[in-house]
This record gives sequence, structure tokens and C-alpha cells, in this order.
Amino acid sequence: MPAERLPMRKIREVLRLKYACGASKRVIAQTVGVGPTSVGEYIRRASVAGITWPIPVEFDDAALERALFAPAGYNPPLSRPVPDWGYVHAELRRRGVTLALLWEEYRAGHPDGYGYSRFCDLYGVWRRGVTATMRQTHAAGEKLFVDFAGDTVSVFDGLTGEVREARIFVAVLGASNYTYAEARFSEALPDWIGVHVNVLRFLGGVPRAIVCDNLKAGVTIASRYEPGVNRTYLDFASHYGTAIVPTRPRKQSRPGNFGQGDKWISCLKAARMPRLRRIAMTRRARRNHSGAFKAKVALAAIRGEKTVAELAQQFDVHPNQITAWRAQLLEGAAEVFGGGASAPPAVDVKELHAKIGQLTLENDFLSGALGKAGMTSAKR
Repeated sequence: MPAERLPMRKIREVLRLKYACGASKRVIAQTVGVGPTSVGEYIRRASVAGITWPIPVEFDDAALERALFAPAGYNPPLSRPVPDWGYVHAELRRRGVTLALLWEEYRAGHPDGYGYSRFCDLYGVWRRGVTATMRQTHAAGEKLFVDFAGDTVSVFDGLTGEVREARIFVAVLGASNYTYAEARFSEALPDWIGVHVNVLRFLGGVPRAIVCDNLKAGVTIASRYEPGVNRTYLDFASHYGTAIVPTRPRKQSRPGNFGQGDKWISCLKAARMPRLRRIAMTRRARRNHSGAFKAKVALAAIRGEKTVAELAQQFDVHPNQITAWRAQLLEGAAEVFGGGASAPPAVDVKELHAKIGQLTLENDFLSGALGKAGMTSAKR
């Protein structure tokens, strides 16, 4: 049960003793007849409200009570800048754009704006009033929606510096939105069939139908009424006892529940790529660095004036390459300062044994031929 509030007369006395007399909380508590904690709370409230001693004459008891103990909802709510929901809604249609990225842009322009959770709630309220939606009901295990995601993911080889673009295959169950993803370097027929086998093995079962987009590896003829499915794809469906249902080719649209897979890919790319989505990401071909460039980078790494990450940004190479070049330079330094004596060439033992066997065979052959001719050699 909350403690009873002191009359305004005693609260004025608390403020007078604190600011006019400089008394401690314990002395004020003994004088007024309340606990030191209550005295500290009244002083704190007065400090927050900006009230000291002497109290302005326009502050009567009602005004003083309202300033120190404002009821809930009395203070007007802070006005926050409202986002442009039309712009947010339009930007979300772009590939790779999420509410998190748009909220960061909003907070960058309005530091006193809404938090992320409130931002999402307000957008959801606005979105429900824009257009009607059609709810689709999916039975468990009925449909599996499959397709390759539109964006690719760069795969970097730290040893060779080669950059390859991987396609992300995504499969989503209609009822539960259970998602499976796998990276492949091509969308050819072997990869298309291979990822289907892997996803069915991962799920531990086979759906009644597999809904796919009009991919060349899966659909040979895109038709609204009589689509042509690849022969190998049909053999796959016959083997697993399922059906292939291509989407309609009227629009460039994804299968029904593939939005969940796109959302998963967006989260993946948002975690791996910079958040500056308006900066175009260029694809870099494989580069062959010269020996002089490698030596320059390795020497800079050995000096230790900068970190490997700073050197990687300066020379535009991967940190693993810098570490490998530094190790190669340190290993080769012993040969450079070895007094000019070159190491003996390595002996190929297999080649030596083969040569000995050949000479032995030739020697035996000559000895046998001489013996048949009545000529013997005194010494081999």
C-alpha cells in the first residue's frame, strides 16, 4: 500500500529546510516527522520540476502539487516526426530492402523519432488500411515452393583471390513456412535436381506437390494452361511420388509462399553486406598480382606499422592473402641470406630407381646374347 502523501505545507517546509537552511535529510526527516527516503523523494521531484527555495508566489498549493505529482497523462505527449509510409511501402518492394534498413535511414534523419518496434507497429497499422489481402490456406505437407533467389552471394577464395557468384536455392513449406536454403554455383539441370534431392532428404518426407517458377532447368514451355516440364524433372517427380506444378507465366511473380524465402535471404545479405543499400556493389573479376606488388604488401605487413585489416583496405586485397604473402616472404628470406650457396637439387627417387632397373635389364639382355654367341664377358 503506498504511503500517504504529505500536505503541501510540510512539503514547503522540507524545501525550506533543504535549500534555505542546508539541513541534511536525516535532520529534515526528524523535524517534519517522515522517513529520510520520503524526504529524498520530495527533494528529487522538486529538482526535476526545477523548484527551489524561495518558491515563486504564483505557485499555490494546487500548482505545487501539480508540478511535483503530475497525474498520468497530464503532460502532453512528445510529438515525434511521422515517417512517410508511402515511401516506406514503395521502397519495401525493392530487392534487398527491409524495415530495419528503412528505420535506420529514418532515425538518421530524425534522431528523436520512433524506435524500431514502434516503427514496425505503425507501419503495420498503416499497411492494413491500404489494400485488401487474400489469405491462402495451405494444408500441412501439401505444397513445397521452390526457386532460386534473385540476388547472388559472392564466394571469396582466400588463397587464390577468386570471387565466384553463388545462387541461393530456397524451398519453403506452405503451411509452416519451414525454410531450406542451399548455395549452388549454377542453375543448370544437375544442380536443380541435386538441390531437390537434398531438400527432400532434409525434410525427411515428400510433399504432394512441388510448386516451382518457370526456370529453364525445370520448365521447358511456360504456358498458363499446358506448361512443358523438363523430362528429367518429371522422372524425378515420378521417382519420389510427387507432382510438379509450375507457376503461371502471366507475370514475373514468385511462388505463393516464396516471400518467406526472400525474407530469409534478405536477412542473410543484410548480415553480410554493408547497410548502405544505395551504393552499387560492383563485381570484381579475378586479379593476378605481380611479384613486386606482393613483396610490397608483405614488407608492409612485416613492418607492423598498420594492422592487417588496415593494409587490406589500403591495398584492396583480402587479409588472408596478406598473411600468406608475409609467411612466404619470411620463409624465403633464409635462402636470400644463405651466403649465395644454392641448395642441391631435389632427387627424384622414383626416376632414379626406374633408371637403375632399365640399365640392369639392358645388361642382363646383353649378357644373355653374348652367352648364346659363345662370347662371355670377363667382367660385367
